Amino acid sequence: MAYAEHEFDLGRVDKHGTTKRQHLMQVAKQIKRAPAGLIGPKLPREMMYLWGMFKSLNAGRDTGESGPKPLSSTEIKAWCDLYKEELTVWELNILRNLDTAYRSVDYRPVNF
Repeated sequence: MAYAEHEFDLGRVDKHGTTKRQHLMQVAKQIKRAPAGLIGPKLPREMMYLWGMFKSLNAGRDTGESGPKPLSSTEIKAWCDLYKEELTVWELNILRNLDTAYRSVDYRPVNF
């Protein structure tokens, strides 16, 4: 989960629409090394396929006035049918935890 939370944080945007990742990449070019905030936890190899699934599900996510809406069971089931995936309960729980972590990020513009 630490990898996901770090990735979600890097996706936050400032008032100009620049992501934190883009800002830190510019800093890296200037100082010729990666700043601490750019380097985060590694994604465990055994979780790579679930991260890919989450990113695919997340790409079709609806957004409301208060931010990203939760992934519904119907959306997850439709995604599984479309991609011919059968999730175990454990995998479904991981995807739901990723969804919760994603929605917990404050996506209001910030200053970096």
